[in-house]
Amino acid sequence: MKKRDRDTALLEIIQFFIHASGCRGKVTTELYQGIGGGFQEVLKAMTTEFGEETSEYPLITHTNQFRRFKNCLSEIITQMASKCYEGELLYDEFLMDYVLQLLIEMSQSFVRAFRHTGTFCSMKLMSSLVQVRVNPIFVLYNK
Repeated sequence: MKKRDRDTALLEIIQFFIHASGCRGKVTTELYQGIGGGFQEVLKAMTTEFGEETSEYPLITHTNQFRRFKNCLSEIITQMASKCYEGELLYDEFLMDYVLQLLIEMSQSFVRAFRHTGTFCSMKLMSSLVQVRVNPIFVLYNK
């Protein structure tokens, strides 16, 4: 995989998790280029974008639009783990390392939506990674 392709893919995954928390901020290329030392600057910038005008965010919203959100988010994370296992990306010391680092840092955020989403997603991702590693046949059934 080319460096540019993997950087683009990681940027899209970062943006996905930020949006999953209810934040509509955009992670710019400049912010992305600074993630070598962690995601503190990204989360700091997204915190100012978030505004926290409301205490509601997608994981706890009870409207019809978001009722299935949690299940869909879980399914996306499970599929990501399966596809990364299939593509041998689990041990490339790039994608999963950065995704897990983002989710861990989100789970330590002062913003409740980031903290809750990061914790939920990291737990789901770790469970899915264990599942595909222990039971590779799991990958076949989740295609």
